[in-house]
Amino acid sequence: MARTGGRDQQNTARAHSETNFMIFFTSRKKVEINFQSYNTTFQPPPPNKSSELLPLNRIYCCGAFEFVQIGRALALAGLRDVLQVIPEAQITSRNDFPKLLGVSNRGELERYLYVSGVVNTIDDKIITPEAANLGKQISDLRSKRIRIAIFNGLGSGIGDTIMGLTALSKVRDLIAKVAEPSFEVIYSREPYSRLAQIYQHTTLVDKVHIAPLTLKQLIDFDAIFDTGGMANRQDFEKMAAVDFFLKYFGLNPIEIPDNEKRNTLIQLAPDNELKKSIQEIRNDNPDKKLILFHPKASTELRTIPDEYIEEIVQYLGGIKKYILVAVVPLPGKDLPITNLSSQCRSFKDLCFVIGQMDGVFTVDTSIYHIADCFSIPTVVWFTSINPDLRARSYPTVKGILLDGAEQTKLRNKHFLGESDNLGDVEKLWGDLDLDKSVSELESLCAVKNT
Repeated sequence: MARTGGRDQQNTARAHSETNFMIFFTSRKKVEINFQSYNTTFQPPPPNKSSELLPLNRIYCCGAFEFVQIGRALALAGLRDVLQVIPEAQITSRNDFPKLLGVSNRGELERYLYVSGVVNTIDDKIITPEAANLGKQISDLRSKRIRIAIFNGLGSGIGDTIMGLTALSKVRDLIAKVAEPSFEVIYSREPYSRLAQIYQHTTLVDKVHIAPLTLKQLIDFDAIFDTGGMANRQDFEKMAAVDFFLKYFGLNPIEIPDNEKRNTLIQLAPDNELKKSIQEIRNDNPDKKLILFHPKASTELRTIPDEYIEEIVQYLGGIKKYILVAVVPLPGKDLPITNLSSQCRSFKDLCFVIGQMDGVFTVDTSIYHIADCFSIPTVVWFTSINPDLRARSYPTVKGILLDGAEQTKLRNKHFLGESDNLGDVEKLWGDLDLDKSVSELESLCAVKNT
């Protein structure tokens, strides 16, 4: 059955079938383009070679989103029709192609085009693919060490990646019963530059690669999870985030207890300067609680507007038992807060600061996922997403949906669209009940201390 999106845009003719997930392609000539702020080169195969005999190091592979971006970069460089797509079945039917694990990502490109409004209709099976049973999928992988690729990584943000690692730990536990798994993550360059450092804080992932990959690199793996286009899958808006990852890895979230859905990161030593600063704050205020205030997110939709930040800091800073700390620049002058943004320069530093706090006030961003790793009492303000879908399994985190948020047109949205009015959300901050937020944090602190 086809689903109609009610889009105004014209349906666009495409050369890709409805089975695309990974995109395999060659280049008709040598091209060098700037892709995601890096120079990328594609080499053509030798002339007069049939598609079945093409050298594996001249066949490239990436996800649908990256392929669209590469196409745009080539078009801007005046290089249209340079890339030639190879039918997916021709590649995946090879005897040496890795085993595909988890829920199928077939139709990734179609979902992307449908959600973007480029096409009007899509098959329901592409929007809501069939569930997978990872246990059955790995039944023939016994008695060997296997390399498993996670194609497209574990989401595009820090929070997604942390939750993805939590789900991946359960995947490892299952696969370890039949084989010794080695996980390797594959990103395109832009998310790689932001997220690769996170994998220093876990023993789950052995390597991180940059896409596009060549087919020669890809077939060296024994199996592949393809997580591309996660936000375009229907369940993304309806399931708790960790449960979503578990389902698409081929596990049943209901069978996994909530206490096993907690996040875990290895705490690495920070720079001495930052460590010394935290210790000095502690020494100068031995009877007070260090409270991180973090009002910034990756999107304006979740970020506290500047006009309310000073008001909130003045209120929280006026609580005598609190010493406020920030790790991002803040508007205003002479605020009652210690700003460590000049010293907190890496993900490692950020984890250290959060782990040293007695409590956290933050917005819907990565901070509370890190706080869960170290069981730090945390209050999170949400502007559009149901807090239960993000913090359900975190006993030391309390999510608060801003009053009136359910009535705005931005409910359930993750980013602002061109026609969205940010003012609908900004005015909600004026009604923030700070007394309630402080009370919630104190209740979390009391539970932790019992």
